[in-house]
Amino acid sequence: MSTTESLAPYGELLLTASELLVDHQPFHSEFQLRWMVVARNGGTVFGCYKQVLREIEARLLALNDCQTETSSRSNSTTPGTVENCIAEITRKRSVDFIRELAILCDLGSKLKAQIGVLSNKRRACLEMELWSHRARSLAALDLLAQGQVGRETLEFICAFPAPQKQELLNMALDPANHSQLIEVFLSESQRACVDETENELFHESDGRFVTGVI
Repeated sequence: MSTTESLAPYGELLLTASELLVDHQPFHSEFQLRWMVVARNGGTVFGCYKQVLREIEARLLALNDCQTETSSRSNSTTPGTVENCIAEITRKRSVDFIRELAILCDLGSKLKAQIGVLSNKRRACLEMELWSHRARSLAALDLLAQGQVGRETLEFICAFPAPQKQELLNMALDPANHSQLIEVFLSESQRACVDETENELFHESDGRFVTGVI
């Protein structure tokens, strides 16, 4: 018995499912992409840019997979069949990938305008700033959650080159620096979440993080 025949008694149910799925957004909302994916994982302008590029690559590969799947399926247009439901789901996934891609390309273009040309020297500098920022963030989270910098964070810091390692260890282990470390972390976290209508992300200015309109 074919799939179509086995599901024939459920045609009305499949029609209802198709109608409900009109409201289904398969993937990330714009809020999720900007804040939970890019801003949260990025941290710095360069980090956000790297995250955007990873997401763009993933959407292009997924879009290609959707197109391959669509071309391999029978083009059933009969309402109430599972083939029609799956074809519509695949079509909607493709449309949603394109929607996400448009958001990500918009973010990426604006971040790229801030970063400019990425020479090898500039990329190396931005990488160091990105990973140093992550080390400070991990230390601040440890202090907030458990009152002291944890072992994993210290191991992370000890992987840095000697000059940066010493600077980060002094920051993490000296109690005199802890209040400022937490204050900076919390202010950055708050700025990442305020007024999403302006789509703010981090900008770098003289080694500090301030908000700007994306």
